[in-house]
Amino acid sequence: MELVTVNPIHIESLNGNSYIYDDASQLILGVRDEDEMEWLQNNKEITLETINSAPNRFKQLINTMNLFCRSKTLIQEKKLIQSKKQKGIRQLILEVTESCNLRCKYCIFSDYYENTRNYSSNKMPWETAKRAIDQFFQYNLCCLKINPQLTPAITFYGGEPLINFILIKRAVNYIEVKYKSLFNTIEYSLTTNGVLLTTEIIKFLISKQFYSVISLDGDRDSNDRNRVDINNKGTFNQVIKNIKEFQKIEKELAVNPNVTYFVIATVYDFQDSIEKRLSALQSLKIEQKKFRRFSFVDNFNSSFYEKQDMKKSLNDFSSTLWRLYTDPSQNKFVYDFVNKIYNELILNISNRRQFQNRLMRNSCVPGLDKLMVTVEGNFHACEKVSHNYPVGNVETGLNFENIEAQIRIFNEINEKKCFSCSYSNLCTVCVKQLEKGDGSKMGVTNEICEQQKNNQKKLLQLYVSKKEFDMLEEN
Repeated sequence: MELVTVNPIHIESLNGNSYIYDDASQLILGVRDEDEMEWLQNNKEITLETINSAPNRFKQLINTMNLFCRSKTLIQEKKLIQSKKQKGIRQLILEVTESCNLRCKYCIFSDYYENTRNYSSNKMPWETAKRAIDQFFQYNLCCLKINPQLTPAITFYGGEPLINFILIKRAVNYIEVKYKSLFNTIEYSLTTNGVLLTTEIIKFLISKQFYSVISLDGDRDSNDRNRVDINNKGTFNQVIKNIKEFQKIEKELAVNPNVTYFVIATVYDFQDSIEKRLSALQSLKIEQKKFRRFSFVDNFNSSFYEKQDMKKSLNDFSSTLWRLYTDPSQNKFVYDFVNKIYNELILNISNRRQFQNRLMRNSCVPGLDKLMVTVEGNFHACEKVSHNYPVGNVETGLNFENIEAQIRIFNEINEKKCFSCSYSNLCTVCVKQLEKGDGSKMGVTNEICEQQKNNQKKLLQLYVSKKEFDMLEEN
């Protein structure tokens, strides 16, 4: 088996301490003395020959943990597919409509994203939904002997899914009658802009224990900058009113305190300071645990940020976030929120050893980890990927030849670019990013690789800095 050497990443914490990250072993090591530092500086390109001159601690880790070395192992497409097929498909995503009552400026279906579909009035017919549901559950029933703890999850997606609430209700009732008794648990979820929530809909979502994600970006100014209706009017007033109604009904129904019925998702666009945004969220007087998701406007194949100095914006964001986190006088809401943002940002690094044997790293296996069904009934890897590479449809089922072809492309990229890359196991490139900008073929551009390397190096610095600070706080 061919061995490949991997160069370590040099990291300096915000306190000035030196570390290395080794992608082969996925170890993060503090540089202990001058001998280690000197050797690292003199051997920025690691080879099988230079390893022999490594300091004693590194030599021990080379022997026990394969520091700086890994075997060049390709994914066996058919074997991977067979293994995944036996475990079942975890999630079914039904695109119940392509229609939306809003025109959020950062939406992936907006004009900033050239390679995604446009809005339309198309809705998923009941027959398409029924076929997708039956195929999903029949497939998973065959996997219960091998994976008895399999918990199928159904997600309703749009557009704005509540535009087709009739289909959502019919689908859930159908599943409850036909399949609920056959599985220990079936989970439901949806993401909504919150405008169309009514008392009837809220009560239904709570009664079926939906995990509902409501989008809200802060106070009126923060939210209405991007989240507008088809007449370019802000949506804050209606959404905040509906969130308050959701909270009120939760209390009235005396619901299970161990179930999370709704959370709020916030998208950050770097057009105001993170300090101002957190202050805006705190002013809403909603309990902090409801703010479960904090994400950034997606910049993949997008022109959204083209008028912004993103290097400056990211530096300002990072320095302000660190100041807020390390300020001992910070109020609890802001501190907890900043801690949550940090933990989300470094989650992949925190979990790196737990998933070190992932064959496709941070990419799911198309169609076999989760399955997205369009309004027309075509199958795709997930809701974020382009529709140029389907993996089947409701008429003919999963197309394993197409799935195998996509894994093969992943393999080819691995062989050409990834085995000797110092960031390979941290890389978050998935099937979504494998499509080139023109939509003509799958691959990965040098631009995406450089962006990944820059992002991961910053996150590694953040990770070691936070670890240092948290340790000091504990002591």
